[in-house]
Amino acid sequence: MRVKNNVSWNCPQTVFLGLGANIKNPADNLSKAFEHLKNEVLEGACLSSLYITEPMDVKEQPEFINAVCRGQFRGSPQELLAAIHLIEDSLGRDRSREQRRGPRPIDIDILLFGSLVLNNPPLLVIPHERLRDRKFALVPLLEIAPDLIDPVNGAPYASYIAEIEDQLISRLN
Repeated sequence: MRVKNNVSWNCPQTVFLGLGANIKNPADNLSKAFEHLKNEVLEGACLSSLYITEPMDVKEQPEFINAVCRGQFRGSPQELLAAIHLIEDSLGRDRSREQRRGPRPIDIDILLFGSLVLNNPPLLVIPHERLRDRKFALVPLLEIAPDLIDPVNGAPYASYIAEIEDQLISRLN
């Protein structure tokens, strides 16, 4: 495991979480997931607009609804991941029965955790390993944090959008 940066887990860290869903009332599931995050996990949480996006890897499935949540978290990345999994479970996600990158009622990913760089695949990679390639994550992320910088190389996240091939995305609200 490689960890860059000496971080105290007692100090709140600004975290960005990607939320996505495409079955079983996805917009409602995103709303419920955000309420759990806001009330139980994060301080000062806010949510981007909702976006309709096409599936990337498994094409034969419904469109996704995506958003990004920002908030302050006191604890380790592993504690945040455990809290996220509890929320996903409570909203009907069953990882043992779903197709990898297939349809799901809710998916919550840790996109960024302060300026932490953590490389512990397959358990946890921060920044999210595919963030730079996903317009469905970058567009809502930049909506709520337009000047955000990649902690790995210091590049503005906005610079990655032009490099992404066609990925259809449109604002829902």
